[in-house]
Formats: sequence, structure tokens, C-alpha cells
Amino acid sequence: MNTATTPQAYIVRIKPGGDDLVPEALADNQLILGWAERGLMNPGLGWLAFREIIARAFYPNARNYKPAGAAAGATWRFLRECQIDDYAVVPHNSVFYVARITGEATLHESVPDAHYCPE
Repeated sequence: MNTATTPQAYIVRIKPGGDDLVPEALADNQLILGWAERGLMNPGLGWLAFREIIARAFYPNARNYKPAGAAAGATWRFLRECQIDDYAVVPHNSVFYVARITGEATLHESVPDAHYCPE
């Protein structure tokens, strides 16, 4: 958990599964991140179990935890460290967007593999 007293900034790439969802995120005023496995929202889940969920769901044939670890790191920061009033920097093509986080992350069933956080 982020215990900083001043807002922090996080880079958020809105491309779950390789799909560019920045236009949808802008239209809905939401940040979108892939890796929407249900267990990831459990606040009692430790890092190793968190990474294991991502490894089994998305990298079952990987020879090691390197790809799952990278994905888990970004997802962990989004779900565990980003707080209300922090900032998200969203790169998109040759520009980037800056958003202020205004709510907790939620799982949206309507978009496969995506967690949302209001900006």
C-alpha cells in the first residue's frame, strides 16, 4: 500500500491483450488494465500467490516466472498501490494523458480481462 502523504504518479498502459482501449477509457473516464482474474482483488493475497494467479492464467507455458512477474508487478501497483488522488500517466501513440485517480479499482465483467479505476 502506498503510504506517501503526497500524490504519486504511475504509468498505466491501457492495452489489455494488445487491444488499444485508450479511446474507450477516455470516453468512459476510466483507467483500464488487463489481468482481470477474480482472485487478484483479494486484499489478503500475498505477492507470490498474486504472481502465481497471473502465471497460471496467462503464461501457463512459460519456462520461468519472468513474463508473469513483469505483468504481476504492473498489476500489483495498479490494484494495491494506486490511491485516490494519485495520478496516472497514460502513453498513447505520440501523446500521453494525465489522469487523477478518483476511486478504487473494480472488476468489470462486461470487458474481459480488465480492471477499471475511475479517473
